[in-house]
Amino acid sequence: MEECKMRNEFHPLLTRISSVENQFTEIDREIAKFIQAHLEDIPNYTANDIAAKTYVSKASLTRFCKKLVSMVLRN
Repeated sequence: MEECKMRNEFHPLLTRISSVENQFTEIDREIAKFIQAHLEDIPNYTANDIAAKTYVSKASLTRFCKKLVSMVLRN
């Protein structure tokens, strides 16, 4: 039940990721996959945590976030 509630809270994020994932680079896909798999933990992670856990640089994570917002605004 708790996981379902968490997924509902993050539904807009998951929808955004799904709507533009065909435009992602391989690094973007790794970040997106991690976010989708660890939704309940994401609020507790810093950008450095997520970058380390996905084996990408913090700059790559920042670009992913900016790209996600940009792609969603264009669509």
